Amino acid sequence: MTPFRWLRARFSQNRILSAQDGQIAQKQESSSSLRSPANSLLPASFLKLGLFFLTLPAVGALFWLGTGWLNQSVLGQSYRLPDQIILPNPPQVELTLRLTVVSIDVEIDQREGTSEVAVQVRGSTLQALEFEYPLTDYATVERAIAQELSLPPEQVRQLIRYRIE
Repeated sequence: MTPFRWLRARFSQNRILSAQDGQIAQKQESSSSLRSPANSLLPASFLKLGLFFLTLPAVGALFWLGTGWLNQSVLGQSYRLPDQIILPNPPQVELTLRLTVVSIDVEIDQREGTSEVAVQVRGSTLQALEFEYPLTDYATVERAIAQELSLPPEQVRQLIRYRIE
């Protein structure tokens, strides 16, 4: 039996393929003579097609409701980070650099009462240091810079340049 004959016999309501002799025999029709082979397939195919188109919206609705519920449960959670991470004993590092100070530029802003200090250095990958002090007096700024850089005040006076705003 060839596959084509088998398919034709399988989907035809009024024909049956005989496996012994390969002949096609007519099936006894139990219904009226007005019934054709095409009409007999319609109710079964419409039932399958209707069932498919009824299940498709149901699956879509379930998917839509499921994803809505999942989004609500995931996105509805509050996500709050702690304000600060507090370490019990933060490690303190002491940094010592051997640098050659090239110049010290001080910009004094008398309106705000601050001094911005830019120190140009040589001898390391570090090229510049910047400080800001709440001071406007020349002597106190020089002392603060000397203390910060561990330099004598005389050396700081030789390298310093002021700009007043």
